[in-house]
Amino acid sequence: MLWPTIILSHLAGVGGDGWTVDYIQYTEGPRTTVQGVARQYFKQDTTSVCLDYTFDIPEGHLAGGVISSQPGQPMLPFEYERHADGVQIQWCNEVSSLQTLPCQVPRFFQFYVIQTEYDPDDLAKLLSEWGHEDSVWDLNLDGDVDGEDLAIALGGWKSNEGTS
Repeated sequence: MLWPTIILSHLAGVGGDGWTVDYIQYTEGPRTTVQGVARQYFKQDTTSVCLDYTFDIPEGHLAGGVISSQPGQPMLPFEYERHADGVQIQWCNEVSSLQTLPCQVPRFFQFYVIQTEYDPDDLAKLLSEWGHEDSVWDLNLDGDVDGEDLAIALGGWKSNEGTS
């Protein structure tokens, strides 16, 4: 059973030097997904294009899909760096002598931000997905909701310090 999808945004980053980033960002359970395409545009007089963009994302563990060339790792085909409030991507290209200008070069990407703190409601949702494949409650991204995911949730348990 999948939890309702909440569309947070459909955004585009527009660069002044021949690039765009178009993506959607949505949250399901403990996972925020960011997926889209970055494009570099080369004109007749262009020699190189450098893209630099920062995604505003929630706190959490940066991860990627189970089915990829690097299972569990973010599918970000750029140089990237995680900051406290986001992920910054950078991508520079020079015009190749084999390219016919004008042209565009796209790169598709997808990454997840998985929350790292959990509460009783989260535990109930995780347990309701127990044994399911392809669930957003697969916290370790091994393909199944099982004891390892439960251990992650319990390891990130929010304490109620200071309350009576």
